[in-house]
Amino acid sequence: MGEADFTPVLVELATGVWRLRGKIAANGCTTASDPAKLLQSMARQLDSMADALLEAGVQIQDHTGQLFDSGQSVEMVAYAANGATDRETVIETITPTVYIGGHVVRRGQIVVAGPTPEPATGTPSRGPSNNVAWAPDVSGDDGSHNHDGGGA
Repeated sequence: MGEADFTPVLVELATGVWRLRGKIAANGCTTASDPAKLLQSMARQLDSMADALLEAGVQIQDHTGQLFDSGQSVEMVAYAANGATDRETVIETITPTVYIGGHVVRRGQIVVAGPTPEPATGTPSRGPSNNVAWAPDVSGDDGSHNHDGGGA
């Protein structure tokens, strides 16, 4: 009997740890009440689980706030035109990129905001309109290549 493949379980665990960390960080622990103590305890447990995953070679990469690079090993699921920015930036990580042993086992899914496209003169605009999200066609990309150098 061969070794069991724990990759799917590790990927789900890594994603769950990432989601819980984000929720705790978003809600914060600002009072000395029992709910705050509970959140602090949960945060310690999540940190412990994340450390164990890291020691096992599992890395979780959150892309939020990073500049977008089309060569990254991520799937852009939506784009929001934003006239206030001049660089494409990841504004939300739907799921993180998960690495095991330095290899991508799940590509992250992200939402990108970038400058409002300038329509070409004399040509109808085919790009996104102001503040409208759209999903690019990512069919045919199997995501099997890690272009971002890896890391957490």
